[in-house]
Amino acid sequence: MTLNKLPEDGTYYWAWRVHAMAELIQHVPFETEAARLFVEELDTTTFDELGDPLPAVLTAIDSKFYGALLAAVQPHHGALVMRISTTARQGCGRQAMKIVDSENNFEAAKLAEAANNAIMNGVCRAMAAIPDFVARIRLALMYLEGFPGAMPPESLLCQRIIAAVESIDDRFFLAAMADFKVKRRESRKLAELLQLLEREAQEWKRRQEEKKGKTVLGAAATLATGGGGGGGDGAFDGACHWCGIKG
Repeated sequence: MTLNKLPEDGTYYWAWRVHAMAELIQHVPFETEAARLFVEELDTTTFDELGDPLPAVLTAIDSKFYGALLAAVQPHHGALVMRISTTARQGCGRQAMKIVDSENNFEAAKLAEAANNAIMNGVCRAMAAIPDFVARIRLALMYLEGFPGAMPPESLLCQRIIAAVESIDDRFFLAAMADFKVKRRESRKLAELLQLLEREAQEWKRRQEEKKGKTVLGAAATLATGGGGGGGDGAFDGACHWCGIKG
């Protein structure tokens, strides 16, 4: 098993890792469930768990992976070689890979990728859903900021969020969005757009509460004046629906 040399520039780590995983899969009997888990657990399992005993075939593959990783990180990553040699179990390639991931901030890269997908594929179809939508966007932005080079251009982010809320049918919201969209794309600010969404959601909620209040007051007024029911304050002189007795 042979891996490309680990690049000195961490921005190329993702591409290097894709190649490393592809090389590993070529040496694994991927048609078996155990072999598929052997690979998948690199992204889903803790460092200690990756050191658990394996079937003989997978143990041999893991050992070759260990050797290939040590060769790949030399000679420009001496400290990383030392860390693998002293921390990972001897011959445990999966633990060694976890160390290389940690050294290159791979967990942050995975979070950034998931955050980018959340922004690019997110949709908000109702005014009531805007607060949760904005909260998810803010969390995604935090993850993107945590990995160098992951943040898309601000104009692209604004355009994507505008598209995500375009199916909301509220005349006040549509008017506010129209005012924002007349700005040139390069002049649009993401912070302003998110604040606009939050403000319009709050205004919508206030209008809904006002409508409910007016409905309650209207019903109370109707009851107070005797409307919508029987004959006001006079005595009831009709026949009872159940017993037939008048008065």
